[in-house]
Amino acid sequence: KALSTAPSGQPSENPSSSDWPTSSPGPSTRCSGDVKVCFALDASGSVTPTGWNQTIDYAKLLIAELDNVTNGGGEYSAVEFNATAAIVSDLTDKRTLDLILDNLAYVGGGTNHHDALNKCQDTLIGANVAGQPERVRIIILITDGLPTVNLNGTANRTCGSECRN
Repeated sequence: KALSTAPSGQPSENPSSSDWPTSSPGPSTRCSGDVKVCFALDASGSVTPTGWNQTIDYAKLLIAELDNVTNGGGEYSAVEFNATAAIVSDLTDKRTLDLILDNLAYVGGGTNHHDALNKCQDTLIGANVAGQPERVRIIILITDGLPTVNLNGTANRTCGSECRN
């Protein structure tokens, strides 16, 4: 069984809600530049509905902190993924993405990191405009473990009973 790293930085097979931060530590510095961030959110079967709610809460906490550090200059997108990935929001502001995340449903299924990362890249393409300073583009992948879908879209043979639909 593979270990994942909970946001606390500690390895965990099944991170509990106590592993997830409940408040922002507060920024020590602020940035005035643009930042574009895509959140790839794992909605696979192993996450469970409770884990999905924790994922959404954690993503919203990160978005709030990033928005605070950038003085509201950030733009955020989101991708929900299981065996396939779907863009649920192109680049938008914190408030709009918070509303979108609040309405996302848990879906279950396999885990396809590759598709999620590709879809995030799609939301960040064009984030830089000619003649303007380079914007920082970041992808944050929030997942509970290893992919269960190969690059070619087929299920991993080693997944066995660990895969849930």
